[in-house]
Amino acid sequence: MKYAIRPNSRDNNVLSRDSIIQVIGSVIGRDHPVDLKGYDVMILVETVRNITGMSIVRDFDKFKRFNLEQLYADYQASQKPTQSVKSTDLEKIDATKKLDKEVEEDSTDVKTIEKTE
Repeated sequence: MKYAIRPNSRDNNVLSRDSIIQVIGSVIGRDHPVDLKGYDVMILVETVRNITGMSIVRDFDKFKRFNLEQLYADYQASQKPTQSVKSTDLEKIDATKKLDKEVEEDSTDVKTIEKTE
């Protein structure tokens, strides 16, 4: 299984990028080759101040680095266009106006019938 390591350190001067890569690489050993572009798994190492977190993920680049906003934008672009909310609202307003006219005409007919009787 090929792997890549992506360390990210913020507000920490003790752990360097190279030392993180060396320690993780020594634990994994030589049985698994490093491949920075065609990896099977990505090892993410995040260090903020004195806290370090590590994740092992698949399809990191395929899923846009797990950026939900980017994933949703790509999903919307792949869908066929649908009616916008504004055009639907305009259609509702037009339908309401037509109904109002019909009701008004009906009430005029009722008034005319009442006067003739």
